Amino acid sequence: DGEASSAPVSGGFPAPSTMEAAERQAILDALEACGYRQGQAAQRLGVGRTTLYRKMKKYGIAPRRGLESGAEP
Repeated sequence: DGEASSAPVSGGFPAPSTMEAAERQAILDALEACGYRQGQAAQRLGVGRTTLYRKMKKYGIAPRRGLESGAEP
């Protein structure tokens, strides 16, 4: 039977691609809300800065240089 790929897998958890897409979007939302200040975004997400950096690299999210130092655009 042709169920959609977003159907839950064993244990009731969504497929990894769905979880990854949601995590990536949450990171982007936090970064935008914090003006791309990565320390603040990490705090908002409840993770350490190094975890945020690692996940940004994993999902291909580039930091916006010049903004994280507190300089106004």
